[in-house]
Amino acid sequence: MQPTTYEAENLQDFARVVLQRAIDTGVEERNAQFEKIKRALIQDKCTPLDRARTIAAMVVADHEAKGSDTRIDIDRSTSTCVFVTVDGERHALTVPQIEAIVRGHC
Repeated sequence: MQPTTYEAENLQDFARVVLQRAIDTGVEERNAQFEKIKRALIQDKCTPLDRARTIAAMVVADHEAKGSDTRIDIDRSTSTCVFVTVDGERHALTVPQIEAIVRGHC
């Protein structure tokens, strides 16, 4: 059963509060923030693991992106090519490029 829009927004709001509390207590590392949110969603909101991972990743990514104007163009991107706008210029990233970034930095 899929959550309603209200339920999804409620979980994201809850996750944002957990993130802010983590930051306020000195948790600055992204993976630690992700784990705290995921664990809280599972324990406090009975969220399934896969959904908790997705929400935690989204909330941490949204928080990290606040100071940047770089954005992914979801309307033009496909499953094999992601368009990213950086400083007003659009760039295309292919799957092999994304894979190299992920393997090299994460």
